[in-house]
Amino acid sequence: MTSKQEEPYNFSSICNHYLVTMNANEHITFCNSNFSNKFYNDPVTSTITSLIQEEYVHSFKNHFKVCIATPGKCIQGTSVLINQLDGPHHIKWEMVAEVQKSRDVNVYLVGHDLHKNLHGDSGVDLSLKILKAIFDSIDAVKFFISPNLRIQFFNNPAFEKYLKLHGKRMKIGDNILEYVRDTENKIEQDFLIDFDKAVKGETVISEKEIKYKHDKSKCFRTKYYPVYEEGNLIGVSV
Repeated sequence: MTSKQEEPYNFSSICNHYLVTMNANEHITFCNSNFSNKFYNDPVTSTITSLIQEEYVHSFKNHFKVCIATPGKCIQGTSVLINQLDGPHHIKWEMVAEVQKSRDVNVYLVGHDLHKNLHGDSGVDLSLKILKAIFDSIDAVKFFISPNLRIQFFNNPAFEKYLKLHGKRMKIGDNILEYVRDTENKIEQDFLIDFDKAVKGETVISEKEIKYKHDKSKCFRTKYYPVYEEGNLIGVSV
């Protein structure tokens, strides 16, 4: 599930970052202007590996396969991409795969030039920003929750839906249980069981009818994905 912060991310404005979405065949289906202006004028006709320097292609393909096999997990790597204007760029990137209801797979890649990390972010901070950008590209409600149940970020649909259902403006740092408990059919115990499984490394999918105040009832299909940074769990994507 997700929601919106007061200043939502805009893909094309993420400074020095490249955002690319791909299907399971490595074909580019979207990229932001930073990427298209620097590496390819018409990316939707190409595969991502056609833009990578040859000696890095095999490694990228292996990471791509792992990404598809483990939806929701951040896969990290580096590659050299050929810039048509000023030569090769050494890119550090992270990929996350998501399985759609249609069973199609979308892969989201965010990268940055290794010499242009202007903000001095830690690895975890950078991963959170990357995941925020990825989540804001998805129509479904999405949250990223730390292991201690604090909301680290949420996408625009989450903010809008939860404002409507709970009458509260969601904030970073809120305890997700404030919203889970604000239901008529008391789903807290079921939520904690699924969340705990995800914290332990399991991907969980559940379907549940949630009854809200004023006789509102919604059916949700919820996925809980453990998210890792350099092998360490940093939270759960819900």
